[in-house]
Amino acid sequence: MANPKEWGPVVWKIIHTCCEHLGNNTITLLKNDELNAYKKFINQIRYVLPCKICKIHYSKHLHNHNKEIQYDELKQYAKEFFYNIHDSINKEKNIVSIPFSSLETTYGKITKEEFNKLISEFETLFQKYKLYHFILSETLRDFLKAIRNLRSSCCWI
Repeated sequence: MANPKEWGPVVWKIIHTCCEHLGNNTITLLKNDELNAYKKFINQIRYVLPCKICKIHYSKHLHNHNKEIQYDELKQYAKEFFYNIHDSINKEKNIVSIPFSSLETTYGKITKEEFNKLISEFETLFQKYKLYHFILSETLRDFLKAIRNLRSSCCWI
């Protein structure tokens, strides 16, 4: 079985990094693409979590806190949405979360190249644990596509 202590930090780093790079487009078409990519990404996450409890927890949080947003709200909303769920998980495990104000300095400076390495690390972990047996390959493919689409639509440093 997969160890959440190993795959969890990679998944959280991917999520928080995506959030920090949202909301910087100035062209309407690109804004729409980014918003659509974010919506697909946020919905795909629950299907690739290898831990049943994690899937349930995320799905409940998504159901209770997800809302329709406009592009100008995207970055702040996404940061708060994922920070709050991450913080609630950390509290359950008696782990102190980084301050919300530290998200930008922690994840905002991650470059596109570094982010690509995170995606590769994520894929390697899934292969290492043979999670393809627990998650349909099509589901994993769709999640990776959602990450790549979001990465492509965001503005990177």
